[in-house]
Amino acid sequence: MKATKILLATIMCIIILAMSAQAIVFPMPISGSTELGFVQVEVKNLRTDKQITTVASEAGEFLVDWSNSDDEDGKISRIRHGDIFQIRVLACNGEPECVKEVEYTGQNEIFVEFGLGDMFKECECPDPSTFGFKFVIGLLSAILIFMGGGLKLYKNRAGQITAHHRHRGIRGYHDMNILHKDPRYAHRRFKDSPGGFVTDVKKIEEGGGL
Repeated sequence: MKATKILLATIMCIIILAMSAQAIVFPMPISGSTELGFVQVEVKNLRTDKQITTVASEAGEFLVDWSNSDDEDGKISRIRHGDIFQIRVLACNGEPECVKEVEYTGQNEIFVEFGLGDMFKECECPDPSTFGFKFVIGLLSAILIFMGGGLKLYKNRAGQITAHHRHRGIRGYHDMNILHKDPRYAHRRFKDSPGGFVTDVKKIEEGGGL
C-alpha cells in the first residue's frame, strides 16, 4: 500500500512538472548589427506574421527576445523548427540588402549582420566637364566645408543618385533624411529644412551634439 502511494505521488509530480514545463517560455534572442545607429529594425515570424520592432543602439546593435512576442493568449506557438524569421532594417529604402531571412532549426539564438556600407554602389558621376556637374560638386563642397562631417554621392539600384552623410556620434554614412532617436544628434531632415539640417550638423560637429 505504501509503495502504491509513493508511486501515485511520483506520477502526480511528473504530471505537474510536465504541465508546468509547457508554460515555461525560454528566452529566444534574435540579435544583430548594422552600420547605422538608432535605426528601426523589424523582426517577423513569416509563419505567424507576428513581429517585434526595435531600435538599434548608437553602435548599430539590436536585440529582441522572441519569447516576448504575441502568442494570442496561447493560441499559436511562438516558434517552431522550420520557422523563417525575416529581419528588416527599416531605414534602407527597400534595398534587398536591408532584409535577411533566417531559418530556426533549434539554435539557442539567431544573429544577423547587415553590411549596409555595401548597400549602394558608388555613383557613376556625369561628365565632369558639364556645367551642371561642376555646380553640384561646388555646392556640396561649400556645404561640407561649412558644416563639417562627411558627404558622399551614391547611386542606388534604381539608378537614382542620392547623398549620404556622417557626423559625430553616429557610425557610418547614412541618409540625410533619417530622424535619429538620440536627441543629441536629432538634426532636422534635409528635405524638410536644408538650412536647418546644415546648421544642426555644424553644431553636432563643433560641440559633439545639439
